[in-house]
Amino acid sequence: MKTKAVTGKKLILLVLIAVLMAALAIPAPADASTTTKSYKAATFLYGDYGQPEKIKIYDRYYWSDFNAIYVSETKSGTGKKLASAPSGYFIDDNIVTNGTRLYYAVKSNDYANEATIFYYVGNSGKNKPVKIKKVNSNNWIVSYYKDNGNLYSYKYSNEAGCYQLYSLNVKSGKYLCVNRDFNVLEATGGSRYIYGSDNAGFDGLKIYDCKTKKLLRKIKPETTKDPTGYSRNSIQGAMVSGGKLYYLELGYYERIVFETSLGGKTKPKEIFRERTEEMTKLANGKFYFAQMDEDWNLKYYKMDVKTGERKASSMEEYDSVR
Repeated sequence: MKTKAVTGKKLILLVLIAVLMAALAIPAPADASTTTKSYKAATFLYGDYGQPEKIKIYDRYYWSDFNAIYVSETKSGTGKKLASAPSGYFIDDNIVTNGTRLYYAVKSNDYANEATIFYYVGNSGKNKPVKIKKVNSNNWIVSYYKDNGNLYSYKYSNEAGCYQLYSLNVKSGKYLCVNRDFNVLEATGGSRYIYGSDNAGFDGLKIYDCKTKKLLRKIKPETTKDPTGYSRNSIQGAMVSGGKLYYLELGYYERIVFETSLGGKTKPKEIFRERTEEMTKLANGKFYFAQMDEDWNLKYYKMDVKTGERKASSMEEYDSVR
């Protein structure tokens, strides 16, 4: 039996067809953008009379009217509805997104019967939300760590008398308490590390590592004498930047920023302090704060923790930092 010889051009064509068919046979990852963009936590903002304000995350704007979540590619756009709260529930303020997938929660309108339902939805507005799990407590979303597929939240435990940190596996629905005394600080700093405290920060900083699923370290605050003799500072914020850990302490009318190694090999050192108003945050490699000018007008600033460079900021930028 004779067979026809395959020419060079036909062979190349057959190889290309085989490669294409193999690629089509492999299902696309559920969240392809996780390889290029990290997840960011954000909080919906509301202006006068509860009017929703748009927040920018990567190249999109998001907002909520408590009943639904909307997204727009421009600040002035009317947007698309991403998700709606089911009957008897409202949209919670905290979300986590990487620009392609968004994690959010809805909470019961009946405060006597606490309930939180976790969802995720695509940012395009073309897909229906996927329900992850319902829990019978009032939880706030903190972070999502893509490497283990865990969504993190925290809640207040009446039995324990403190806040507790929980993980929720998006695929299996497994819901676990990972730290039993953990009050999450406002700016979490990223998807791998979650920053918290116990006793309102006076007992120090806690850092939870989502990769190892363990508490990385604890840091006690410095002491500062004040006119009343009270000497304990409180830790108000933290972040990892350039492989180093920075954290923010509230002293006597001052905010003090310290630098140390992430694993604790170096002793914390003070890098600068500022006399500021109550509004201060540490995130994105910067210290955000506000000061009164000579006319008693509140002015916003941001300072690079590595270079000490100080620039003017705005209330809108300050509000968007989480």
